[in-house]
Amino acid sequence: SVWFSAIYILLFVSLIGCIVPRTWQFVGQLRGLPPGAPKRLTRLPAYTTWRTEADPEEVREAALAVLKGRRFRARAAGDAVAAEKGYLREAGNLLFHLALIVMLVAFAWGQLFKSEGGKLVVEGDGFSNTLTQYDDFKSGSQFGVDELEPFSFTLDGFTGTYEKSGPQRGTPRTFEAAVTYTRGDGKDEKAVIRVNEPLEVGDSKVYLIAHGYAPVVTVKDGKGKVVYRGAVPLLPIDNNITSTGAIKVMDGYRDKNGKPEQLGFKAFFVPTFAGAGQGNMFSQFPALDFPVMALTGYHGDLRVNSGLPQNVYQLDTSKMTQFKVEGGTGVAQRMRPGETMTLPDGAGSITFE
Repeated sequence: SVWFSAIYILLFVSLIGCIVPRTWQFVGQLRGLPPGAPKRLTRLPAYTTWRTEADPEEVREAALAVLKGRRFRARAAGDAVAAEKGYLREAGNLLFHLALIVMLVAFAWGQLFKSEGGKLVVEGDGFSNTLTQYDDFKSGSQFGVDELEPFSFTLDGFTGTYEKSGPQRGTPRTFEAAVTYTRGDGKDEKAVIRVNEPLEVGDSKVYLIAHGYAPVVTVKDGKGKVVYRGAVPLLPIDNNITSTGAIKVMDGYRDKNGKPEQLGFKAFFVPTFAGAGQGNMFSQFPALDFPVMALTGYHGDLRVNSGLPQNVYQLDTSKMTQFKVEGGTGVAQRMRPGETMTLPDGAGSITFE
């Protein structure tokens, strides 16, 4: 913004206006000699006197040796010794201001030429470092898309472990992503990406920034034909990875009049279910100890062709009707892996694989 740029530039001007005159003053101090001793010691803020039987020349040499040994800049000035120290304090001050300018320049350079993006990758899937592959991407004004590092990788597996007991129960212990990646030369290599230990390919770094679960489901139409099968990434909403999301099937259902309609399911997933009758559907632990998914089915228009962007984790039910059973209640079912929910009126089924 204009205001940020103005403050940024004024900060530079202020720093440079501080450094330049103080640097010349400091150079002058370094080139100068310690001031001579006053004729009367009482002019000094602190002084002491003592008597010695040593010769004046011997006293001066001893004083020079002691002061230089304590890192003073010392010199003989007539029948006295003048000494001075404290230059490193000003040198440190100037070094700090120079470091601040370097940091500001580096920050500006990074903002102008940086690029960063995020991509959700399911186990078994891959990623290629091209602009169209990113879920979100932002870059500086001086960054060109042709500067993207040529590489790709496949997520072979993801491992997450957690503390099982004690006051730290549920605390993450390890997050590791095993990948097979390919540089521009086409040679495959293995690597493991850990938290704060990114995969480095040229000038690019691939970090782990989040994780979650992607249940695999199979949807069949009324004739038993598979119309959808795949992993559905869900959005974690708490530290125990209680997750929500939406399953959207573009084709596969026909109403009583033979009109094609789309299917949608609201999904609520917990990796560790508290158990029936416990009054709590939220996950009790982040690992897959007792996975359960609750699904609510809808049919109608998903609004995916309306021209408006949609959140992949949310289901737009404004043009959809919830499946009903006898008595008028909606179809919602808690499912364990391997279980199937049969939709009414021969609409088909969905299986939590």
